[in-house]
Amino acid sequence: MTTDPRSASSTTNPWIIDSRVYNLIWLGRWMERADSMLRAIDTAALLAVRTDGPTFQSGLQTVAEGFRVSVEGTDDLLDALLRERSTSSVYASIERARDNANQVAPLELIQALNIVCATIDESKPSIEDPAGAHELISDHLTQMAAASGVVENLWFRKGPLSEEEVYRRFVQQ
Repeated sequence: MTTDPRSASSTTNPWIIDSRVYNLIWLGRWMERADSMLRAIDTAALLAVRTDGPTFQSGLQTVAEGFRVSVEGTDDLLDALLRERSTSSVYASIERARDNANQVAPLELIQALNIVCATIDESKPSIEDPAGAHELISDHLTQMAAASGVVENLWFRKGPLSEEEVYRRFVQQ
């Protein structure tokens, strides 16, 4: 019997179907993109604070080019990279991860991603203050790490699942 190699539906585990695999892959990709963008913005802020090298503005321009985020006509480059809804900003990436999480992830991950979205939306880092931006981005990175920790703790823990946990996950799905 031959199956399409892109299909996971031939597996013996009926939970793993193509749409869930798709959502899991994109959940991870969007979370990774948001985390990478936050780290790149943080690096640009730290370079602006610690060296006489590039300005924070030029560092952010490099980040935008590296992640192919369109920032043309944008006055506040930092705000565009963090919160712009129509591009692949950090906020938009986390929103897309949350959309995929709604299909396959435990409620705790969706809640953790909601917290990251809310804090990014409420934060107002200034491009004029790279040290303050570094502090805010560090907080966002801590929250992203907490969201990733949910995945580690709930999906990849060492011990077997209790009967209560199996039932909870079944009901959730």
